[in-house]
Amino acid sequence: MHSSSFKTFLVVFAFGLLARSTLAGTIEDAPLQNRVHELGSRGLSDRRLVAAQTRSSISARSIENALKYDHELHYVDDFVSHANFAEHLLCIESAPCHPQKLAAQVKFSSKTPVLALEEIEHLLEDVSCRDSSIALRFTSLDALNIAHAELGKHDSFVIITSHATCNNEGERSPHLVSGFSKKESRLSLTLSTTQSEWKHTMHTIKVDFGRTDADYNVRTHSRKQKRQDTASTTSESEPSAAISFPVPSASATAGPEGPRDLGFNYTDTTILPPQFPGADNINIEGVPSGVNIKCKNCTLSGTIDLSGGSFSVQSNESANVMEFIDDGFIELQANNLAAYMEFESIVQPSDGREFTIPFPEIGIPGFQIPGIGVVGPIFNPRVAIGAQISAQLDFTYGFQLTVPNNSSIIIAVGEPTENSSIQGFPDAKIEALPFQSSVQSVALTIYAAFSPQLLLGISLLEDTAKAGAGVFFTLPRVSATVSQVTQVNSKCEPADNSTGKDLLDGFFDGLTHIEPKVELGFGLVAEASLDVDIIRAGAENIYTVANTSFPLPTACYSFDTDEKTFAPATANPTTTGSGSGPTGAASSQMLNPLTGLVDGWKRIEVAVTVLFGVLICFAGL
Repeated sequence: MHSSSFKTFLVVFAFGLLARSTLAGTIEDAPLQNRVHELGSRGLSDRRLVAAQTRSSISARSIENALKYDHELHYVDDFVSHANFAEHLLCIESAPCHPQKLAAQVKFSSKTPVLALEEIEHLLEDVSCRDSSIALRFTSLDALNIAHAELGKHDSFVIITSHATCNNEGERSPHLVSGFSKKESRLSLTLSTTQSEWKHTMHTIKVDFGRTDADYNVRTHSRKQKRQDTASTTSESEPSAAISFPVPSASATAGPEGPRDLGFNYTDTTILPPQFPGADNINIEGVPSGVNIKCKNCTLSGTIDLSGGSFSVQSNESANVMEFIDDGFIELQANNLAAYMEFESIVQPSDGREFTIPFPEIGIPGFQIPGIGVVGPIFNPRVAIGAQISAQLDFTYGFQLTVPNNSSIIIAVGEPTENSSIQGFPDAKIEALPFQSSVQSVALTIYAAFSPQLLLGISLLEDTAKAGAGVFFTLPRVSATVSQVTQVNSKCEPADNSTGKDLLDGFFDGLTHIEPKVELGFGLVAEASLDVDIIRAGAENIYTVANTSFPLPTACYSFDTDEKTFAPATANPTTTGSGSGPTGAASSQMLNPLTGLVDGWKRIEVAVTVLFGVLICFAGL
């Protein structure tokens, strides 16, 4: 992809006017491409993918077939760094690894022929690396002579090692070979080498990753991997070495370093001004004096996992840079994701300003393939709250959220407007929490939102090609209009719309009506810098990828003057004018237009009864 067409890779999505202003500040202040290395290094340290081989790739090859321009390398979760050591031993002994694990497949092409030594290990007794040479000792004179003749056809070539004295365990590295000599008495070839870099070896590279239950042999230094001597090629009955992405399914299980719980809990914690752990470096400007927002109970639970993806780069020789190819994607999956956000607030008169409070970020397990690539996700939980009000007021409000399991986000690199998708999140279950205030007559509009960000940094070939991608959520934004209503029933419905039952139940001369509305929005941003290219995203690039809004059930409250709290209004109180809340006397006077009529009928009934008694007396006389 050329520089002009590459700019199409920069696509920013957002979710409405609220997110527009929030994203503009975030992107302008800290462009993602400036944070790629930072994001990657924080998200990857606990998951390293190590050199591995599939069963089909262990089939013996002749050296003529092994020296080639196109190669496929496999990497899998580094089980050694996890507690499940027994499972690791089973894997390296060729036993099946049943749990799904994160694996990556690296396909690359080179301008120079490349020989991966692991593909001809059935011909080798030993591999030994020094500063400027590699010694290969063969199993037979025939194998030595064939190797000498085949390698001699090329002026230079690249050797890929994954052996003790050549690499750290679990890693591979390329070496440029400029010459070699044969020593028949030792059945050896000594190669004159220079340590190379992957970015100089790979002309194009494609990395596919995801969860799989395929069988892998992890390459270790404890013993040389033996190949299947009887097979010269992969049989058609063997499973394909390719990984189908995306892998996740409803029955997928996490590997040893699987999805990480995003959970946090802040109870009775002041969040504005920020006073929670990790808030020392948080600066929220323009907060008026007297404003205080507290998490009465802010709880998040569940997981978001980097579940699959694919991205490619190729060398642009004219510009001497690597360039991304427009066919990649990244997939994330959420499970058991739920939030309960209840805020206590004291706010000053305001025209509707909202305050966004970022909580400490949470690292999500990414991965690194040593020397080749890094993917590091970071989850930034954020909440926002505000009000449109004409006088100082204290109130309590919030919401609870449940996201369906197996909800997923796919960020398409090449055609984000057409191929990116969000599944499950728009179907989240949302409930508004009861409104409370110590003031009886209130009229305001309040806002409460959970607006997290999920940022990913991608770095390939030692930062030669870098990309950043971000998913932005409004999950959800709940707004509520609080107003005073008169001449209504217990549901805050006006008298002229009432039914016969309402006429019997009566009306209230003053209740508080809560009308909540939910907004859900999802968006993404993708940026990249390729060597010397720098691209910045601006607020003018913000577009909506998914946005919806809908009303929630309204609530109708009466005020308990003794307790100074609101409670749901109820019909037919036990005493005229008594509170419709659970305790105390209410200020909402109950009116019943039928009361006079019923009392009149009772007086007529008494009069008729007396008259009837008098007539009986006269009749008896």
